[in-house]
Amino acid sequence: MAEQKSSSLLDSFVQAIAKSSDNDDCEEICNNFTRLCPVNGSDKGESDADRTFRAGIMEQAFRESLKVQIQNQAGIERYCGLILLSAKCAERKVCPFTTPFVVLSDVCESLPLDRCEELFHFVEEHAAIWTNPLFFKVGKNQMLRMCNDLLRRLSSSQNTVYCGRIQLFLARLFPLTEKSALNLMSHFNVENVTVYQKLSDMERDEAMDTEATRFSAEEGLIDYNLYSKLWSMQSFFHNPLLCYEEPKWSEFVSSVESALSAFESCKLTGISRKKRKFQNEVPSATNGAIQLGSLESHYYAKFLTSIKLMNLQLSDSHFRQHILVQMLIMFHYLRSDVKFRSSTCVLRPQQETWITSTVEAIYCLLEGTPPDGAAFSSYIKHVLEREDNWIGWKNDGCPSLLSNSAGEGDCLKEVKRKRIGDSVMENLRNKRVDLGNTELTNLWNSFPDNLKECQSTDRKFVPQLDEFLADAILQSDPKEQVEEEYKLVRSPLFSFRALHLLAQKSPHFFQSNASQLIKSLPEFLEGVILQTSKDPKPNGKP
Repeated sequence: MAEQKSSSLLDSFVQAIAKSSDNDDCEEICNNFTRLCPVNGSDKGESDADRTFRAGIMEQAFRESLKVQIQNQAGIERYCGLILLSAKCAERKVCPFTTPFVVLSDVCESLPLDRCEELFHFVEEHAAIWTNPLFFKVGKNQMLRMCNDLLRRLSSSQNTVYCGRIQLFLARLFPLTEKSALNLMSHFNVENVTVYQKLSDMERDEAMDTEATRFSAEEGLIDYNLYSKLWSMQSFFHNPLLCYEEPKWSEFVSSVESALSAFESCKLTGISRKKRKFQNEVPSATNGAIQLGSLESHYYAKFLTSIKLMNLQLSDSHFRQHILVQMLIMFHYLRSDVKFRSSTCVLRPQQETWITSTVEAIYCLLEGTPPDGAAFSSYIKHVLEREDNWIGWKNDGCPSLLSNSAGEGDCLKEVKRKRIGDSVMENLRNKRVDLGNTELTNLWNSFPDNLKECQSTDRKFVPQLDEFLADAILQSDPKEQVEEEYKLVRSPLFSFRALHLLAQKSPHFFQSNASQLIKSLPEFLEGVILQTSKDPKPNGKP
């Protein structure tokens, strides 16, 4: 009996949703729900549990309506309209607040990736719905799960922009205190394995004996040993902890040195990105140095690992920057103080010395890699310096980035400003003068009587004449053999202070050379100082 009643309610709700979808109005649904589920449940023997149960049936009705639309291939606009309709019904408490998220998730699971991108435009445009506290509190996990499912279906190399949009949307959706996206335990994605061509020992020996496998920037030949070392570094990049094993560390050092040696021998030349114009020119080799044409800047999230492409990749500035930046990130992690790293994972002094010298060599290569190598190198250095702040933040247990005095919900509330009259009355009660600036106000109110404080003996900073001129008098003595350029009288700061002090306290300042022209200020100042030093009372008033 209960199943028949639920089935009839479901059919009734589906029909009401179908009618409301045409005119984008939820009144028909609300009236149908109110008629079957009165607000005051006691009128017809209904209870709150029954009303919640029927709200769940309403959610199922939306999912059934979506199923019908998908089978009929109604289109993205109809799906989005149904999601907005469910949000309106949730605001009227006709269905749970999770209903829009459930319907949205069903749409994403049933559509191909290209159609999901169209749907995600709708999600971004109606971010105000998802950030509404009523919806966000109960649906944030559903939204996070849906976005993560999309990221798993997408390719980070082929759908780079789309993946970035999803990440940015989640960053705007969740508050700063959300820790669901943090890698708290500093785990590595060891599943990201780079596959490249590997030869057996016999094939490798045969390849090494062949002239065609030796690397030469002029002839475009490739050494398999260089190829294997260059791509074997990816296993260390996705799991840096391998470097703390002695055999692996030796292998890694050999690979890095071979790669850097190849990059140094294969010079790249080019012009600034700002001055380049789009021309379909192919890179050409000239005198062992590879001349880059005026090509447009492109971004490659992933590179092919075919040995046939090795020579072209060594000639590609983007590929070189990609590998060198990976090395810098790797070395930055090895030298950083990471809380969750094992205590046995410690670098030896020789390893730290090698890393320091290698990092300097990498930055030199980046600066010499066109286009705009110096600017690119400074950007990378700045990013890695900022990374130290995040590492310290994680080591401290990820404390809240918001003020501790304010609650999570009160952070975004507008602070109530005081009225001007309240501030004036408070200053009068405290006998305080408000100058409108914090520093000036504190300075003015430091002492009760500012005039008396200015006349205090503690505020007399004029030095004694004999003490101030002691060093200059000593330097004027020929026995000291002080060169002219190092004397105090040639210092602009000393000359300025000495002239003011002598004008106040020395009678010789205005008497000496009164009728003669002053040839140079240092000579005049030194003469006055010598005459003043012979005065039995240099501090006396004239």
